[in-house]
Amino acid sequence: MTCLRYKVLSPIRLLLPISAGLFALPFIFEKDLLVYTTLPLFYFLGIYFFLLNFPGLAESMHKRPLYIEDLEIARIGVDTPDRRFQHVYSIIMNFLLAAVFAGLAEYMILNNVREKTIVEALGVIGGNLGLYYKIQSNLGRVMIGICHKYKLRSLNQLEDNIEGMELPENIP
Repeated sequence: MTCLRYKVLSPIRLLLPISAGLFALPFIFEKDLLVYTTLPLFYFLGIYFFLLNFPGLAESMHKRPLYIEDLEIARIGVDTPDRRFQHVYSIIMNFLLAAVFAGLAEYMILNNVREKTIVEALGVIGGNLGLYYKIQSNLGRVMIGICHKYKLRSLNQLEDNIEGMELPENIP
């Protein structure tokens, strides 16, 4: 699966300039918009819109050994598998990762990273990135497990429906 799932001229691409604008606004209007409620909201929406355009970024961290490919359902007679569980996983993970990123950005602002020395600021940023990776990894494992359970439940319901069907008798 590639990083680009949508066509280049897809309407969802209109969210990319909005995403960039949401990241730039706190730096343009430093004192006016640097409110503890608006900054995380801007970063949350900015990263969420970005991840919606590039869902492969969240999915790339959960390829083998976490088995995101196991969320595919092979269809008989069709070359392309059913990937609806992967799409659901991607949307939910993008939302959760954007929320985690916004929370960590708020934490960095509350710790006044701009007023710290370069070494302290790099330490805080590095610690937050490490924490972000661990949270992202654990959330991904949980989400893959949940999506896999729903996939198995869907397959079991499909099998039950097929077994419950009566076949017509052969009439010559």
